[in-house]
Amino acid sequence: MQPTMMMDLLRAHYWFEEALAGGLRRHGWTDVGRAQSLILANLANLANLAFGVRRPSTLAGNIGLTQQAVSNLASRVGA
Repeated sequence: MQPTMMMDLLRAHYWFEEALAGGLRRHGWTDVGRAQSLILANLANLANLAFGVRRPSTLAGNIGLTQQAVSNLASRVGA
């Protein structure tokens, strides 16, 4: 992958996190961390929903975390 493409992907990721944080604040939520935003992005991904991807083990594989970490983060997001 070219360095400029990596920077574009990184900028897009930061944009997503900022937009997510702003949207959550407008709806009375507290800020979420990077791992929590990745979980929310995976849950909101229409392809994941269409295929029923909601299991912590599948989400963990998608974002490179352990199943236990995803379960803990998901419980905090849902709280």
